Amino acid sequence: MMRWISSLSACLLLLSPCLQASDRDDIFSEANRLYEVEEFEQARDLYRELTEENLSQEVYFNLGNTLFRLGKLGEACLWYRRALLLDPGMAEATVNLRLLHRKLGFLRFKPTGIERFVGSLTGSTWNLIMVLGLWLFALGLAALLILRPKQPLGGVFLALTISGGLVAVLAGTARHIHQETLNPSTLGIIVQNDVVAIDGPFPDGNAVIALPPGSEVRVKATRDEWVFVHLPGENAGWIPKESVEPFWPYPAMP
Repeated sequence: MMRWISSLSACLLLLSPCLQASDRDDIFSEANRLYEVEEFEQARDLYRELTEENLSQEVYFNLGNTLFRLGKLGEACLWYRRALLLDPGMAEATVNLRLLHRKLGFLRFKPTGIERFVGSLTGSTWNLIMVLGLWLFALGLAALLILRPKQPLGGVFLALTISGGLVAVLAGTARHIHQETLNPSTLGIIVQNDVVAIDGPFPDGNAVIALPPGSEVRVKATRDEWVFVHLPGENAGWIPKESVEPFWPYPAMP
């Protein structure tokens, strides 16, 4: 009897993910139906429910469309960007985001040539290259100090030491750039209308620059209900905390 109960428990554990997946499919279908009949607020709520535990470019894209129909253009930009982070080749999200850029004129960071090069590899890849460089540096240095080889072998170990050190330094720098500049978790998106960055964390501060919905910022500090942000174009200022949402708030990176 106990063996039968254990087997049944195991089956239920195996079936549980399938049931959860079925539930998600049902919610997604219902949200799509509500969108089609223009019940946008109810559709939005169901799509948001799906985003709480599921990374899906389709859900993100549909939520972006729903928020667009509700007039929440900054939030629509946010979810289109999240969809594109999961699927950079998603043409529909690219087109919609381009149309919103024309409509809103939101600000975006323009990557430099170095940042584009660094972004061609993942942060973990740069970390691996840095570790490899450190190993080459350590092996070459150990050979020079312990073996004290004569030429030409000594020149080979010296070149290995120098090359390994340079690789480690350059890869470490690239990893730092990746973490500080290219990591999606460092980016925020303006989701409210009529946001203006000011020169201090108080309501009557002097205006620095207007930030249309969908603009990108990098949050650097928080003080009460204000956040200090770096802005495109070498600007910086304070904005209300509720006006910005993190681009990628999830612990798992795509």
